[in-house]
Amino acid sequence: MTSISSVESFGEVAEKFPGITDCDPKALGRFAFHAVRNMPSETVRYHETGEKYEEWHDDIRDVIEQVASWIDHGYQDMTRAELANKISTERKKTQEMNQFLDLLQGSNSTDAMVLVTSYLKDNNFRIKTSLDQSPLFPGGRTEYEELEDAIDPETGEIHINYGSLLIGEDGKRCPTDIEEYISGGHSQRKTEEILAGILNTVEKVNPAELESLRQTYGSKAANLISFNEKIEKLYEKSDDERTIIKVDIPPFIPVSVDMYEAWLTDRDAFLGQCEAIRLQAIEMKEVGSYRNRSPFGMCVVRSSAVKSEDGDKHSGAGVYKSIAVKPENKEAFIHAVEEVYRSTRDDAAVCYQESVGVTNELMGLVVQQYQEGVDRSDDSYFGHANSRGVNENLVEVHTNKGTLIYDKQAILDKLLVGSEDAESFLHTFPDHNSDIRNAIIRISDLPHGVVLAETIFQGPVQVEFANDSIVQVRPLFISESEETIHFPEDIEPRLECAALGVGDVELELLDERNNNSDKKGFVVFADEYGFTIHGYHAGYNALPKEGAVIIMSPSPSGHIQAHCREKGLMCFYPNEKGKYKEIARALQGFDALEGKLQDKTLRFVADGYQGKIYDI
Repeated sequence: MTSISSVESFGEVAEKFPGITDCDPKALGRFAFHAVRNMPSETVRYHETGEKYEEWHDDIRDVIEQVASWIDHGYQDMTRAELANKISTERKKTQEMNQFLDLLQGSNSTDAMVLVTSYLKDNNFRIKTSLDQSPLFPGGRTEYEELEDAIDPETGEIHINYGSLLIGEDGKRCPTDIEEYISGGHSQRKTEEILAGILNTVEKVNPAELESLRQTYGSKAANLISFNEKIEKLYEKSDDERTIIKVDIPPFIPVSVDMYEAWLTDRDAFLGQCEAIRLQAIEMKEVGSYRNRSPFGMCVVRSSAVKSEDGDKHSGAGVYKSIAVKPENKEAFIHAVEEVYRSTRDDAAVCYQESVGVTNELMGLVVQQYQEGVDRSDDSYFGHANSRGVNENLVEVHTNKGTLIYDKQAILDKLLVGSEDAESFLHTFPDHNSDIRNAIIRISDLPHGVVLAETIFQGPVQVEFANDSIVQVRPLFISESEETIHFPEDIEPRLECAALGVGDVELELLDERNNNSDKKGFVVFADEYGFTIHGYHAGYNALPKEGAVIIMSPSPSGHIQAHCREKGLMCFYPNEKGKYKEIARALQGFDALEGKLQDKTLRFVADGYQGKIYDI
């Protein structure tokens, strides 16, 4: 008889034991019967034949492991024939269970529960509960319940209390896969089926209706009204709330451009309309769950320009003001509204409007529950998220503490389905000591809202958020680039950081205090707040017509990135909050206060996510 150690290939085993290539249980048993006599010791097996067995089917390797264990540990209470029969029986049960699980996986929730129930009944499973000690039972006690008692007569679902176990007549516990399906898998699958039907019929934004809303309330308000209306209708179609993710939009009041026109022409009419909005804002503060209410008792008055903000052509990001205020203070509320209105005509706004060809701008408002910093803790996350980037299959979430990149298809496969494994949707994992890791759980619902928004608006979108709440949504301008970027491998970069845009180009420094709107080059800004609100530069015209922008300390809002997208500029910025010093050190001679940099030409390379800057 040929020993196992002398078998040189799986083909030889297949020839000697017909049926083993299909892992037939009887063939595996015959293989085990002969292997008992011919198997080398465990030491010899690993040193001389280990590599050979690594390529064999898992079932055959398992048989070899069992036989080796039998030999090495000298199981004298079992004969070769008994061991072979045991292995054959176990293999058969394993294969039957795998076939059952495959069938279970391919069935809808109703049929799957029928399969599970039949399996448990056929194998006489009962429910075992171990109870704690008590005066009557100092040693504790065990109770058994018939399976039938745990089956809901209306739905057919099995309900087992936490801590109870399904035990078969042989005393063995129910297979883990079936236990997990009963405890949570069935509910999730049922939810997925419900949502799949709902999402297939989700209403999309009607362009004509959106345009009508835009003319009445401005773009920001129009986008929020449309998005909120569609998701509310979506949830009305579902009566199953067990694991459906609720996309949260903080309560808001849209204010029409009529009040802005009254502010320009009729003071009394303006004050009357403003007072009505203020009273609504006081009531609005208490709407929604406690988690999402502002702890500061504030609302925020947001700009909602008609032509130059949050549209498909012009984002107007950061151009106009938004002011937080307590609506109980009448004078402060009026002042906040007027400050937003005045920002429609200030120098920075007029510069932007002229650059994008907008005249006679009108301003609506969004008065919204204040959300930023809502939980007053270091675990508060806010920023902006893009439903796609250079790679249309990725979702980018840029927070105040770093960036998370999600797999869009993974989200679509489980869209709005709650999951305890939030990390399963990530495309890349952040460093283990990064502050952003806590956001994976804290804002776990947000990526679903971003993808849903893209579905509803039928195109790429950018949202601004505070924790899991979406406070703004707007179209996202995507510059299609077929350019393939390769970072130089033989040159040490002056700077590595995050980047928006794709390109490889040499650029000269431009003075941000000058009008660069017809020039090619790069500009450097100390911080985004300085760029969007005030600063010693030429405002929007400081941006070059072609080239790049370096922003040392961007805000999480993504305003500067939005402007760069519109103009087709690359934008280089820190990977994480607080990393601006690395950029400052890399740009030798830069003084954030004076805004000066030594004359320099640098090479800018970016692939849409990562950026590197090289000396020439």
